[in-house]
Amino acid sequence: MTTLTVPDARTANLGPDVLTKAGILLSAAVGPNPSMLTRKDLHKAVSAAVQSLRPGNTWETTEALADEALAMFTDFLDLMHELDRHLPGGDQLSVWVHGRRVQAVSWTLLAAAERWRYELLAARVASLTPGGGW
Repeated sequence: MTTLTVPDARTANLGPDVLTKAGILLSAAVGPNPSMLTRKDLHKAVSAAVQSLRPGNTWETTEALADEALAMFTDFLDLMHELDRHLPGGDQLSVWVHGRRVQAVSWTLLAAAERWRYELLAARVASLTPGGGW
């Protein structure tokens, strides 16, 4: 089974929650039928998710957490073989999201969140010492 690389511990546990909330907020952030869904729209929803989960953050902290959640999402898309590996990193997500239906992107955000929850739980279990586990 292929796994994702677990991100920095200070944001790893927040990432799945941000992706879930962004999946829920996406249609509200861009409207139900945008003419063209873009990476900027996705970033807007992810930033709104961070703000709702961590109110009072500075703009810089909100943007950093949003960028980390988008990196987690991009890693998930790469794991699912959804990205064009010939494009630079930021362009891959832009190409993937361009013109997709809002609901399809929302569902993909939710799937990514669940996969990350699994990966984070697996990493915790693997780090347990013998006799100190469940």
